[in-house]
Amino acid sequence: MDRLKKIIIPVVFIGVLILSGCSKDNVEKNTQTPADPAQVKNNNKPSSLSPTNTQSPSQSVKLEAIKYTNEQLTQISELVEKEGLENVYLPKLAVEDNPLTNLEVRDNKLILQYKYMTLEQRKKIWDEVKDEQIKKVTLANGVTGEWINGKDYLPKNRFFRFQMNGMYFILDDYRNLSEEQVQIIAESFVSLDKLNNNFLLN
Repeated sequence: MDRLKKIIIPVVFIGVLILSGCSKDNVEKNTQTPADPAQVKNNNKPSSLSPTNTQSPSQSVKLEAIKYTNEQLTQISELVEKEGLENVYLPKLAVEDNPLTNLEVRDNKLILQYKYMTLEQRKKIWDEVKDEQIKKVTLANGVTGEWINGKDYLPKNRFFRFQMNGMYFILDDYRNLSEEQVQIIAESFVSLDKLNNNFLLN
């Protein structure tokens, strides 16, 4: 009898261990959630709040054609002729809803005030700038220009200037556009004569 107990007890103990091990495996298997391929793929995507997906307001601003009136073009022509300014150019593109609101000639400079930017052009070279950061660029049309930045490099404290056909231009936008957008505006400049002729043809 004692011998039988010695045989039965280990067998029962081994059986209990096997059963407990199987039940543990079943519990672990049942508690594991199957991997979802979509979730795995999404986990590799940057969050919508990630800096790589963050778009500055200026990047979403749309550029569109500026609509000049016949009266505006005539007034500009009369002013520049009176002041002896030649090779006058005007931008064809700007941010949406950015009409020409005011114009004047002061100190032999044509100053055009738009809703969201100011354009100054003259025959005399620009004044030297001090304590500013200068970045030289070449536009798509081959014209060379300069970004004049303050020490903080903030868009609100910068302006773009370029030289074309004997005239010197300063373009200052108030929408804090990207450099690329401002340069596209500068590339859109056409002569006043061409604008006048196109207006007459239309």
